[in-house]
Amino acid sequence: MAVLLLVLLVLAISYASSLKAFLQQRDALATAQAQIAESSAAIKELEGQKARFDDPEYVEALARSRFGWVKLGEIGFTVIDADGNPVGKGPELPAATQEAAAPEWYSTLWTSVEVAGGVPQKTSPATTDEVVKPQKQDEDQ
Repeated sequence: MAVLLLVLLVLAISYASSLKAFLQQRDALATAQAQIAESSAAIKELEGQKARFDDPEYVEALARSRFGWVKLGEIGFTVIDADGNPVGKGPELPAATQEAAAPEWYSTLWTSVEVAGGVPQKTSPATTDEVVKPQKQDEDQ
């Protein structure tokens, strides 16, 4: 009877650990599937935006609204308030990227040449506490 109880206890423990691993994997799989669904939706949205840029009329309308561009012969105007400030949203340019702020390659190269050719700074002389004295070897050897 005790042996049977012991065997059942061992089986229950082994199945419990397997069940725990199964549940963890199922949760991880559900999370991965949710991420895939979100990524697929984002990809479809971006493909739709890309397809809109194939339409020259859309590109023209976007340039007119964002940058205030006008065609040759048209007259552009901006409505201003009593203080002289533009009413509504005016033309805007995209923000500068980090690539534009990065130094040119030749400037980085010359800086490295200057650093490599520089004279090292003098260090202060070691004090007597910092000096390591060689150990005396036995004269028997």
